[in-house]
Amino acid sequence: MLLRGKQAYLKPLFVGCFLLPRLASTPLAFLRSMSPASKHLRNESRILSPPTTHRYDGTDKYSRACNQACHEEGPRLSEASTRQVVLSTFPARPFEPLPWVTNEHWQTIWGARVIQDTMLKKFASESLPKGWQDVYDRRERWDTPDGDFFHVDFLFSHVPPSGPPSQPRPMAIVLHGLESTSWAILPRSMAKAFARRGFDVLALNFRGCCGTENLKAYSYHLGFTDDLKFAIQRLFAEEPRRRIYLTGFSLGGNVILKCLGELGEEAASMGVQGAAVACVPFDAVRSSSKIDTGFNRWVYAANFLSTLKVKAAKKYETHQRHREGKGVDKELYDLDRVLACSTIGDFDDEVVAKLHNFEDKIDYYRQSCSKQYLPLVRIPALVINARDDPFINEAGLPTPEDVGDGTVRLIYHSYGGHCGFLTGQEKTSHEDERWLPTELARFLEHVDRPFREAKCES
Repeated sequence: MLLRGKQAYLKPLFVGCFLLPRLASTPLAFLRSMSPASKHLRNESRILSPPTTHRYDGTDKYSRACNQACHEEGPRLSEASTRQVVLSTFPARPFEPLPWVTNEHWQTIWGARVIQDTMLKKFASESLPKGWQDVYDRRERWDTPDGDFFHVDFLFSHVPPSGPPSQPRPMAIVLHGLESTSWAILPRSMAKAFARRGFDVLALNFRGCCGTENLKAYSYHLGFTDDLKFAIQRLFAEEPRRRIYLTGFSLGGNVILKCLGELGEEAASMGVQGAAVACVPFDAVRSSSKIDTGFNRWVYAANFLSTLKVKAAKKYETHQRHREGKGVDKELYDLDRVLACSTIGDFDDEVVAKLHNFEDKIDYYRQSCSKQYLPLVRIPALVINARDDPFINEAGLPTPEDVGDGTVRLIYHSYGGHCGFLTGQEKTSHEDERWLPTELARFLEHVDRPFREAKCES
């Protein structure tokens, strides 16, 4: 049974290897024609809530509020108006793709390295994989209240600290996407981008994503916020003065926004000061049908299923041994049906919905999507999505009306694919600090700046 899962893995890998060199030699006109925005070579970004020019001179309301917060029990942005100020004053940058890389599939496969990340995950291990120790400094296993565990990787910034001497460095929690891991291409780049801006980094591996099978039958999903809340609570308990920031992409971005909506004002009281997420599947009902159709199903869905099926088979065998020893009759799921799944939706129906007590995949999607939680978010949060994302249905992207009273700023770009955002508009001394990680880090640095400039002791 496991062999079938491994064979399934080879299909999307072959497709990716076959597709990339041919795209590279494809005439530019054809690559442009594949894009839904092919008539416009130059990217046209629609930025909701346009930024205003603003300078931090120590006298604005945002800085004053943060200075005042230094004298309170823990630093926090306590006024709703202050939170709106930090959102509106962030100078967001436009995204301009390379002229020959406007196609969403090129952006996704080459930029986000979806095929390569799956290859890396095959060689995951409980300890830090060899070759990646130059990124993270330490790995820890954290046991959860429900009797399970997950792993976290730390990267500590070497940038000289700023702000009051007794004030601890801010901590950025990084969440990866579906079937990714903390040492995949994008999370590593994000960790480096934040560390270079003075943040310590905690990269959280969802259960079962570090190369070691987790203990419970269930693991993680689109709306599973328990482990993120546990990580926040643990960090806050260890150092109540530490400023905590959340950042993630795809599934991880959805988990962050849903978690912030569930916590509401409590997030700030636990030290969370801001969030920056990207490529969030706000409407999984619509997005599921998009990723499970045509080219997307052939390449992307098959790529995810290659590891999901293998993990499901291992989990099934582990449960069978436990079941026989305990005399339990109930099976986790029908493994033959699971291995026969050809779409993400099928897998969610057969595995995720059953293990997490949802009625079916539609019930799972509707309960887990973060769109409905946006009005409840009470800390500054930035969202970056591409309208040409092959994983996400543009019709499901939220509007300012969906945000309501939430402190969330939405920025949508015409190009970028799914977590790709390849651009030639800037040159950086760090080759792996790409546009998307840089933009996410810039926003949270913007939120944190007044705390660093504060002339008081916490």
